[in-house]
Amino acid sequence: MKQLIYLTALALTLSLWSCGGSNDDVESPDDPNTPELPDTPDTPDNPDDPDNPDDPNKPDNPDLELSATEFSVDASGGENELGIYYNSSWTLTGTTDWCTASATRGKGPDTLIITVSPNTGAARTTTLTITAGTRTPTQTQTLTVTQANSPDLDIILYTMEDVKEFAKTGKKKIAGSLKIIYNRDTINKKEGTEITTLTHLNNQLEEIEGDLIIDCGSLKNLDGLYGLKRIGGSLKLSNGSMPDWEGLNNLTSIGGSFKIDAYNSLNDLSSFEGLESLTSIGSDFVIESDSYSYSYAHSLKSLTSFRGLNKLSTIGGSFKISAERNSLENFSSFEGLESLTSIGSDFVISAYLKSLTSFQGLSSLSTIGGSFKIEHSLYNLSSFDAMTTLKTISGDITINDCSKVYDFCIFKPLIGSSYQGTFVVSNCGYNPTKYQVLNGECSKQPEE
Repeated sequence: MKQLIYLTALALTLSLWSCGGSNDDVESPDDPNTPELPDTPDTPDNPDDPDNPDDPNKPDNPDLELSATEFSVDASGGENELGIYYNSSWTLTGTTDWCTASATRGKGPDTLIITVSPNTGAARTTTLTITAGTRTPTQTQTLTVTQANSPDLDIILYTMEDVKEFAKTGKKKIAGSLKIIYNRDTINKKEGTEITTLTHLNNQLEEIEGDLIIDCGSLKNLDGLYGLKRIGGSLKLSNGSMPDWEGLNNLTSIGGSFKIDAYNSLNDLSSFEGLESLTSIGSDFVIESDSYSYSYAHSLKSLTSFRGLNKLSTIGGSFKISAERNSLENFSSFEGLESLTSIGSDFVISAYLKSLTSFQGLSSLSTIGGSFKIEHSLYNLSSFDAMTTLKTISGDITINDCSKVYDFCIFKPLIGSSYQGTFVVSNCGYNPTKYQVLNGECSKQPEE
């Protein structure tokens, strides 16, 4: 029996030894007989790896942005910084001998220096184009650089005598700006009389390369400018006693901005009649009215609408109305803008327009290239329904303090899957979120 047990144990030991094999087959790091493996070189990035920044198939960042879209530079020139926000390659074109950039190509976010040389001649403009991405379709953004003319080319009229003297030149074109200014000290110094009319200009002037600036409270009308067809720069009105724009009846285009800047002033201006030929504004359309410092003061109290701008179809920049209390108190309608189809940048109302009840008059507006912002109290506005043709708002939508507005369904087709902006409604009769609007919960019945 003992012999049988011994033989069985011996057989089991031999079996286990044969299955385990030799220790020489085990590659132990401490075994002196283990062969040393050669170093393995780093594996190069796979060019098709989606996480590889050099992957030619990696999609570009879809959000090319610039820190500015417009630079206005005075005649002395200077430098401005332009931020480019993009994660891939970009190029810049459009530089000139007087407007240069510190770089014309790059990769990733960067800050460029845009240098503008001094100007000894007429106002000038160039457009810089930034193109991003290497595949079709590429993305583009533009920067418009406008430089004022040399002050030596400006015509400044302080007195009626100045008006008559300029009329004697017979000029049909001003290479600089035309400025009509009220300054009591200058009038007294010249021993002249204040300007009340421009009839002595005899309608000879046809073109102004620079700006037309009117800051003359004694000016009662614009008669004498009937020949003017084009303003290359901006039209700026800050003071005057005229009830309308009669005298500019043949003006068809404004290359820069159209700006009304009233500070306790322009209370006789009741309409835009006289501008029936104006079809385009190259940059911003702005009405700023401030009488906040004086509770008894008013600005633009007679202006009720945009009546007279019936042919205006495009505004290249922003559309903005900014007014404090007691300003634009009778403004009630967008009547007169029925031909307006496109606003290139933001649409902003930052005003207490207590008489505005609807957006009637914007029935042809289809494109807003920037944001749509209602930033102040429009207590009596009841609806946005007049903007039935609006197809695109490229920026954010922000609506605040419209306590009688309960219906936002007009925005539903504008904020679909391709919309990249934000949609925020607050302090209105109904305050739906973007998702509620998209889900059909875009309106609500007013509570009794």
